[in-house]
Amino acid sequence: MRPVTSPWRQMNPSGRGWHSSFTIACHCAGSAGVAEGFSAGAKPVSGLVAASRTRRKFFRNRSLTGHRKLSTITFVRIHCSQDRVLGTDARSVSLKRPKRPDPFPCLMTLVSPMSSLPPRRGAYGFDAPYAPLLLALGGACLLALSAWGLWSDEMNSTRHAISIIAPGAAGLWLFLNAGIFVHTTRAGKFAVWAELLDRLDFKGDERLLDIGCGRGAVLLMAAQRLPRGRAVGVDVWSATDQSGNAEQVTRRNAALEGVAERVELHTADMRQLPFDDGSFDVVVSSLAIHNVPGAGERAKALREAARVLKKGGKLVIADIRHTRAYASDLEACGLKITDRRSLGVRFWYAAGPWAATRLVAAIKP
Repeated sequence: MRPVTSPWRQMNPSGRGWHSSFTIACHCAGSAGVAEGFSAGAKPVSGLVAASRTRRKFFRNRSLTGHRKLSTITFVRIHCSQDRVLGTDARSVSLKRPKRPDPFPCLMTLVSPMSSLPPRRGAYGFDAPYAPLLLALGGACLLALSAWGLWSDEMNSTRHAISIIAPGAAGLWLFLNAGIFVHTTRAGKFAVWAELLDRLDFKGDERLLDIGCGRGAVLLMAAQRLPRGRAVGVDVWSATDQSGNAEQVTRRNAALEGVAERVELHTADMRQLPFDDGSFDVVVSSLAIHNVPGAGERAKALREAARVLKKGGKLVIADIRHTRAYASDLEACGLKITDRRSLGVRFWYAAGPWAATRLVAAIKP
């Protein structure tokens, strides 16, 4: 705890008293003067020492230093004459530390975007689990090559130095990309999708379809916003595109998140959805449609999404490729594109905008 400074700089009007930020003192100045003491919390703190006329003595406040439970100290000042007390006054000083401003607000926004989100209880795996493993393995090999070159030979020429430093730099670059990939799949995408779902302004009774729901990252966040509605997910449950992707895993996650009664799962191809026309108020898809091979087949999946969407319904797609073609195919189905943009650094799958996830949002007139 910081040293406590008295709210009075001087002990008496004549200025003969003394007080420092490290000392709380009592001083009697001759026949008249001011006595100053203090109390911590509800109990007075003893230890006031009177100074004689010839020699001043001060009470040094050692007992309070480092005391973390005190919240305030009340200083009492007594004005006295030779035979009676003329008056008293008191002032309190707060001991609470002021909240320190965040020195790295931008960095914290990038690194920990999930701080405002409720904790996730389910297990959602990794997107494309082979990708960060290959990146980390490549980085390790390049760093080993650089270390071997540095250990075996001296850097006696510029060309030789470059041949040693370049693999090391490339290895660090691959490790950076692997770290960004893992952060996005474990945290970044959840933060972005929470914002996208909030912007849909749910009433709470809608029916929502998640195409390629996987282990339920987006599906279950949507279900939490639909207390009287229904969240339906379809998938072919491929473990190549997401680690541990299985219907029973998604059902377990739904139970852990407390939304099992609002969630419905189907095993189905997104190009042949087992639903009637106009069955859903909202259709969403995250990182799924690009896995369908061939532009014609992806267009078929988008036509199915438009078919099952109600009039006035909203469609939101986030994907890493082909989003311009998605927008064209949806417009061909009669939907109106309302937004198409990058979803920002939190949804990057590598250290650069070339690996950004992009948004396509549309409404069915």
